[in-house]
Amino acid sequence: MTARDSQAERQINTPLQKALFKLLCEYGASEDGRDAEGRPFSNGPPVVATHMLEMVLRTGPSEDQLVHFLAQGNRTSWEQARRLARQILALVKLVSRARSGRRDRGGA
Repeated sequence: MTARDSQAERQINTPLQKALFKLLCEYGASEDGRDAEGRPFSNGPPVVATHMLEMVLRTGPSEDQLVHFLAQGNRTSWEQARRLARQILALVKLVSRARSGRRDRGGA
């Protein structure tokens, strides 16, 4: 595990973030950017994408709205984005069910 990967793990905290991060990694998502010291990097773990996606999901998007966000306006990506959107929406339901189950049992 690289230092960047362990830093990514520290930035992904909630069950939803962890599930989204795993799914994005499975889809081959990666990020380019600069680290804290300003050094450029490429093919980093999708930490920012995970947080952005979580923020979008807080708005309660429809499947079509999520597809548009994921495809970033690129119609040739819609088919793949739709598959991913459906998986993401299913994950959201699973995570929220698990959370409500813990609350019902007196958990955090």
